[in-house]
Amino acid sequence: MILEKIKNKIWLISIPVAIAALLSMSAIKDIETAHVELDLGKRTAYYLRTSTDSLTYLAIAYTATGKEKFINEFNSHLERRKQLKFDIIPEGLVYYNEGLSLSNELATVIEAPAFKAMNDTAFFTDQYLSYKTRIIASIEHLRDVTYENSNNKLQRAILELNIYIYFLVLLLLGFVVLIRLDKPVIITPLKKKPIKKTIKKPIKKK
Repeated sequence: MILEKIKNKIWLISIPVAIAALLSMSAIKDIETAHVELDLGKRTAYYLRTSTDSLTYLAIAYTATGKEKFINEFNSHLERRKQLKFDIIPEGLVYYNEGLSLSNELATVIEAPAFKAMNDTAFFTDQYLSYKTRIIASIEHLRDVTYENSNNKLQRAILELNIYIYFLVLLLLGFVVLIRLDKPVIITPLKKKPIKKTIKKPIKKK
């Protein structure tokens, strides 16, 4: 009997359940996207920081020792960095390009002349430190805007997912209640009154 009721009522919730399920899947996808964006932003910021630090190390090492391997690695690193592309959010890309531009400018304005003069003190001047400070600031802004953007997406997606899950639960509970309240109408057959047969008494002959 209950199985028959479910079969008769299942069409009432099939469409709302399907819609809620699709919306839940979309919210889960948004959560995954937010995590990917956050991870890419962190990786990009880390690369830019290690890249500029590596260039500084190679520049100081070359001017201090005069060994060609350091200047060769310095130039190779710059060439490799030009080929890299990062698929991050537009807001983060602004700060990445800003830090990259400052790092390239630092290589042209200070590091290249220092190589020619073999001047290892050029990397300890106020001008050099100013460049490094601005590069680090760009990296920090990249991290902050990536975290803020990803966190907002994540919180919104989690809220939507919770709403869809609660909706599904309420929908299923309502369906159960509807089945329980749907009592079958019992039709009692009318009882036929017995028909009394009149018995004719035989007529006595006189």
